Amino acid sequence: METAIENDYYEIPRKVTLASLGEELGVSDVAISKTLRCVERKLLTSGLRAATVHADTKRE
Repeated sequence: METAIENDYYEIPRKVTLASLGEELGVSDVAISKTLRCVERKLLTSGLRAATVHADTKRE
């Protein structure tokens, strides 16, 4: 994910493709896609849990 961010993968429009990220890291674009989706899911899940806990503590 660090390489994707450093290479502006998340910019609109993207400045780099999955294929070029994979080439830089020596893996396929499918592997990069799978890895990014896994990391994104973990970050979103963690962030949503933290937000829920924070919201719950404010109600008390």
